[in-house]
Amino acid sequence: MSLINASIAIVSICFGQPAASEPEPRLTVRVMTANVEDVRPEAVGDPMNERLQRFAGIVREIAPDVLFLNEFSFVDGVSTAEKFEASFVALDAQGQPTGRSFAVYAAPSNTGVPSGFDLDNNGTVGTPDKPREYGGDCLGYGEFPGQYAMAILVRKDWTINREKVRTFRTFKWKDMPGALLPPAEDGREGGWYTPEELAVLPLSSKSHWDVPVTLPDGRTLHILCSHPTPPVFDGAEDRNGRRNHDEIRFWADYIANAEYIVDDNGVKGGLAEGEMFVIVGDLNADPHAGDTFENPMRKFLLRNPKVRGEIAPSSRVAVRGLDDTDTSRFKLRVDYVLPSAGIDVVAGAVWRGPADSPGAKPEPNATPIPDAPSDHFPVWVDLRLPLSTPAPGDSR
Repeated sequence: MSLINASIAIVSICFGQPAASEPEPRLTVRVMTANVEDVRPEAVGDPMNERLQRFAGIVREIAPDVLFLNEFSFVDGVSTAEKFEASFVALDAQGQPTGRSFAVYAAPSNTGVPSGFDLDNNGTVGTPDKPREYGGDCLGYGEFPGQYAMAILVRKDWTINREKVRTFRTFKWKDMPGALLPPAEDGREGGWYTPEELAVLPLSSKSHWDVPVTLPDGRTLHILCSHPTPPVFDGAEDRNGRRNHDEIRFWADYIANAEYIVDDNGVKGGLAEGEMFVIVGDLNADPHAGDTFENPMRKFLLRNPKVRGEIAPSSRVAVRGLDDTDTSRFKLRVDYVLPSAGIDVVAGAVWRGPADSPGAKPEPNATPIPDAPSDHFPVWVDLRLPLSTPAPGDSR
């Protein structure tokens, strides 16, 4: 057992039940994130789609209170997550109610939105008839507008405070102080991007969201959602690695209430002091391996005193070639549920099979489910909230 896994085991043993001295039980919130790999409208249009039925079964098995979905497309103002919730989660394969339903929040994504510029510097501005070239010149990579978008599902008896959701899809990369904009390629004056390109290029490859959820006890938990670009598929300039770095850095600045931040409604500043939050998503960055630029997870989040970054969920299901904390089949930990300091982590797992379900008993030689619905494994964490919101940096 690794030191990280020992830590989560110790926390689970010590904090699995409310302490006897507490006057009332503390609220526990189960948060789950999953990348389901390029869910398009035609997939959710078929209620018998086997891949989505398998994933819906996992959702019912884990039974999260909050579920963040990566790579559910948002096309013509409609999220595929809405149809997925209605036709796969709320109903089973026979069309019968499952007893579980969610409210859905989704919003536009930068993926597949044409920039009008040659952002990949291959000499041409891509057009939709050549999807890969087109995607390389979009505000965020996508072969059609809204591909690889995001959505958040919250149990229907809780409340998404939609009027106070903050999105940062249009915030420009150049407007981040100290932004790691890529340098020029050999022999080219200036940086990789021209001033005209930087005037339209956002920081977010999809978007960044702060979704406040009102809990049964009346308090608010901010769900901080994003899916940064993979730090690969570029050249020596490392433009995607640098963008991934700064997309992750954004959350460190946001929870520090940095003054430079401006949301899509023109409201300035980050998260107010003392607010509870959880950072979720496929952040496309492993703290120990991979091709990240200057290890942004370790630099900005996992060692951040405002974040419970020291505990990593793991899997009981061994998969050859994978560490027990790897969240993807490509041998990296890239999917995260990271609560703010003061919130206890009482359970959690990287879900590779029923042995990783909440409340499952250890079983010898547990095997992964066949035909997993994605190249990523879902991650779920049970968060036990403090009786009162602690001061920032208090990790009681």
